[in-house]
Amino acid sequence: MARSPGWVAPDLQVEQEDLDALDTRSPPMRRKSGRRGSLPAVMSHSVPWEHRRRSSPDVWMSARAASCSPHLEAGDRPVAGSQAPLVGRGTAGGVRGPVSPIMSPAIRRKRAQWLGTSADGDIDLDLETLRDYIKDDLTPLQNAENMLKHIVESGRLADIDEAVCRFVSNVLKHRGEASIPGWLRQSSDGGGAHKKHSLPGEVGEEVSEWLRTEFSPLPNKDATKGSFKGKVQGILFALRLKRTCVPPPPPLSENCAPSDFIPFEISAERAAVIHDVMDKVDDWDFDVFELRDASGGREVEVMGWTVFRRWGALDEFSVDEDVLKNFLKFVADGYSQNPYHNGTHAADILQTTNFMLKTAGVSQFLSTSECISILLSALVHDLGHDGLSNNFHKNSMSERALRFNDQSIQENYHAAHLLTSLCADKSINIFQNMPKKKLALHRSMLIEMLLLTDMSKHFSTVDDFRGVLETNGRDPEAWSNDTLKLIGYVLHACDISAQSKQEKCALKWCHMCHEEFFNQGDKEKELSLPVSPCCDRESTDINLSQVGFIRIIVLPTFQMLGQLLPVVNEHCVPCAEANLEYYQKLVQEQEEREGLDEK
Repeated sequence: MARSPGWVAPDLQVEQEDLDALDTRSPPMRRKSGRRGSLPAVMSHSVPWEHRRRSSPDVWMSARAASCSPHLEAGDRPVAGSQAPLVGRGTAGGVRGPVSPIMSPAIRRKRAQWLGTSADGDIDLDLETLRDYIKDDLTPLQNAENMLKHIVESGRLADIDEAVCRFVSNVLKHRGEASIPGWLRQSSDGGGAHKKHSLPGEVGEEVSEWLRTEFSPLPNKDATKGSFKGKVQGILFALRLKRTCVPPPPPLSENCAPSDFIPFEISAERAAVIHDVMDKVDDWDFDVFELRDASGGREVEVMGWTVFRRWGALDEFSVDEDVLKNFLKFVADGYSQNPYHNGTHAADILQTTNFMLKTAGVSQFLSTSECISILLSALVHDLGHDGLSNNFHKNSMSERALRFNDQSIQENYHAAHLLTSLCADKSINIFQNMPKKKLALHRSMLIEMLLLTDMSKHFSTVDDFRGVLETNGRDPEAWSNDTLKLIGYVLHACDISAQSKQEKCALKWCHMCHEEFFNQGDKEKELSLPVSPCCDRESTDINLSQVGFIRIIVLPTFQMLGQLLPVVNEHCVPCAEANLEYYQKLVQEQEEREGLDEK
């Protein structure tokens, strides 16, 4: 059944004769809250049907008139037994029922006057759904333009955008070519050829062309009238094109200035050394320990400055360079001098994530906001780590465990520590100029990704990703609704990537990690707590533990990621297999020595 709900503007004064023109014959049927066809909660079943219209005429008109068809001419009467269209989507939810397709001429005129359309114009919209999106001081065309820009620039479709798409489509359809926004219009140059304007943000000519043909009445011999479902699919397609229109950043040039990759004052000699190290920032065999030595222990700032600038974080955050420098200094200072969970680990995971985005090709599946978000999450994913596991905090009933109720204790702490610190200090707050909706999106992605670095969620994370991978395959378009699962899995893989790096780095990470484990074991013994696995320096077999870790955790994780990203199979998986073979050889040699000792 075709839907043609209209919209009564919030400031309309409805006369009693207009109310009488509505047919309220049929009682409503119950319907679940939030689904299509719902009315505001004030119209609940607790109010007798025969009293609702009289008890709340203003609310009644906003709800009932939104479902009335505007297509009947003045003087028409409802056809006996006719079935009315469904009411547009509501946010409060409650009930719905069949109503008459009549809207009085007075209401049609008043509605048309506010919308700037003819009285027969159809603006398919629910006032309650888009109340927060409509600005009273703007015309419908201006509201439509702002909504469309928001959808394209946000990089993802939310549930609310179904109503937004419908509104934008109908407003542009009824306004005519002269009222189409300039960035959607084809204007003639001096030679008579059509010059095409791209969308703000340089999202690409393909996106602009599609929006012109789908959301405007501009002549196009190949254009066909599509359904609303087709329009939504088209917007998804536009978003995917937008992602491919943002190329990965170019490599560092030989003649780049030190300020391009170093956020602090430094001598020319040291800058040259750092440049030589950072020249491999997009490679899997990048050595973060060389960066630590070259930068004098400021690897977090150098890596963060280089990566964030290259990926356009300053524009995404809308902050100046000083704020980003202050933020990077705050993050670097926020990492404790633990043997493993320290600033070097943070810089390493940030560089690994950069490799995944640029070299392995994850960026082709993501929007710019999602690329920046996973990079930010990689940088801060262990911020404030105290070198102790969640298991230790839980068993010792520490303040962190009590604060977060034993649920992903460290991961919740990292997220909370970051966000509370940013709110408390404007000089480091990279989110301070970000629009509220974009901020909410970044905050949501950040929290979700940090929580997925909890190792106790490893197998569920792998299972979830396996299911999505089997469904979507390698087609970037098929992943448009599952990008959060993708970036969460990628960040988790980067977090456990130490034993999939080249042997020299992998061995260093192995000893650093076990030193931290052993420090925890010593503390557990002091507190008479159960010693966690692999944390007893007297009994733990380091080589054997690495064999199990790589074989059960690391290798399967990267093998599955390699099914989506062939580069991972070419670079990461072979390194993990080589390291596994190395530790297996050491275990075998140790067993042979023990066998000789027994003889």
